[in-house]
Amino acid sequence: MQADSRSLKAKSSSIRVLATGAPYHGLMDVLREFERATGAVAFVYKAPVGKALEVLGGCVQVDLVVLPSSAMEKARVRNWVRVSGPFVDLGGSGVGFFIGPSWEGPAPDVSYREGLMEALEAAESIGVTDPKLGSGGRIVMNALEHLGPDDPIRRKIRLFPSGDATFKAAAEEQTMVALGLVCEGLATHGLELAGSLPPGMNQVTQYMAGMSQTVYVQNEGLVGQLLDLLKRSRQTFVAHGLDEEPDQ
Repeated sequence: MQADSRSLKAKSSSIRVLATGAPYHGLMDVLREFERATGAVAFVYKAPVGKALEVLGGCVQVDLVVLPSSAMEKARVRNWVRVSGPFVDLGGSGVGFFIGPSWEGPAPDVSYREGLMEALEAAESIGVTDPKLGSGGRIVMNALEHLGPDDPIRRKIRLFPSGDATFKAAAEEQTMVALGLVCEGLATHGLELAGSLPPGMNQVTQYMAGMSQTVYVQNEGLVGQLLDLLKRSRQTFVAHGLDEEPDQ
């Protein structure tokens, strides 16, 4: 019996995905379904936003890109992704205050500005993603921009290269608390979400998927199938914490 040439082609195909950390766990669930359905293999390169943009700017071959909407717009302007799309909205995540095992006592109420500042004062050390590398860190540092360089709270802040590293450090008691994207913190075992940052200090980061400008011609059909599957998989991302509405 002659094998179906389309099946053989699919099984020998692979696509490369460049993704920032926040939608990673939902993305992996969808990619497993995609691989089962097509026989293709997906290789995922995970990087903070700043590094991901460097990769795109260096014309490294990738087929699909997952970025915050603001970074995706930069990629569109620089012609690093297909300007004509299609683009898929994967959902949004705000910034939360997570306490690690070294925090003593009940979780603080950070739903209002004074409560957040009291919790930061009580923490011996504070983990934040480097604002030059990750959206969560940028939002946190913007929220604390009123603090002077010699403020006791600012002196307790430790910067990490990614959201994963930020939350892992808190889980391993390298820091007492961690501030970052809720969806990333929820994926880290050993942390408790005290709450989201107060209104006026928080910001929802939306994530999008799009086709890279360097996509291999033979992969365009597969990437199109994956984008369609991502569009139908909204609840998968909601289950992983990408469930917040964009700021108005």
